[in-house]
Amino acid sequence: MSGVVLLHGLGSSPRAWARVLPLLSPHVDRILVPRLVPVTTVEDEARRVAVQLEQRPCVLVGHSMGGLVATALAEQYPNLVERLILINTPPTAESRISARGVSERLLRLPALGPALWRVMPDSFAAKGLASAFAPGFAVPEIFVQDLRATGLKTFLRSTDAIDTYLRHQALPGRLTTLACPTHALFGLRDQRVDPTSADAFRAVPHATVTTLPDAGHTPPWEAPSAVATAVLTPGG
Repeated sequence: MSGVVLLHGLGSSPRAWARVLPLLSPHVDRILVPRLVPVTTVEDEARRVAVQLEQRPCVLVGHSMGGLVATALAEQYPNLVERLILINTPPTAESRISARGVSERLLRLPALGPALWRVMPDSFAAKGLASAFAPGFAVPEIFVQDLRATGLKTFLRSTDAIDTYLRHQALPGRLTTLACPTHALFGLRDQRVDPTSADAFRAVPHATVTTLPDAGHTPPWEAPSAVATAVLTPGG
């Protein structure tokens, strides 16, 4: 396989792919794992990633927010995308359970939000991040570190960019207009995106849907073998 691009989710970093990379590297000539910072729009971030592709077509793999950036890139530069693989990517703004939760509403309060972010102990951050995995899954320390490194302003701007992109047009409608094959992977124990959202991708004519019964919102960490298999399987 010539090229693969791995796009991480909101509040994360390229380190989220640490369990997938060793499974791909023996079989892929070129792997790009950029850091995403969509503080303006999803479309702008897609253009920034496209520049890094250097006009070489690839398989785009996006987790959660990264799946939206991958889709936006395919919309703008269809000649650069051989396949799309979307992992627990929200199909609509309404499907984003965690974005409507109490924690995010508190973080949006002008004075209280920044204060809470500053004094938040790692144990509290880990508790909040538990929803990024299946119930009972131990939260890796690197996810706590990456959330802190993201910063509150970037986090909130990015979540707003996600909602704006999805409210302009839901993901299934966007994917239907694309010519490239799409594979949607979905962990059914997701606590951040409504797990019934997997069904929304079945309406896309050229899409394949694979559900992962034991995984939560973060299959690249919880089920790396399943992710690698989807990437390495032709037409997968």
